[in-house]
Amino acid sequence: MALAPSPPPTPGLLNGYLSEADTAAQIGKGIRILQRWRRMCTGPPYTNIGKTVWYRRDTLQAWLLSQERHPLIRETTGRMTGHEQVRS
Repeated sequence: MALAPSPPPTPGLLNGYLSEADTAAQIGKGIRILQRWRRMCTGPPYTNIGKTVWYRRDTLQAWLLSQERHPLIRETTGRMTGHEQVRS
């Protein structure tokens, strides 16, 4: 099934916004994932203009940074640091 073409942005007014299709392509996910995230209130912030969904590029980048996870680092004691610790 072919994707519907993205609506053309209004010059100036929507500068800095990405369509749903463009956002999906940028993050390497499908449109359905973005739709699921919106239903579950877990994805990036978005703006609705009528039935069209837009993602602001700056907000999308901030959301991506907030999703960053760091691996746990072992201290010299052999215990884990971070959110989870090894039970003795």
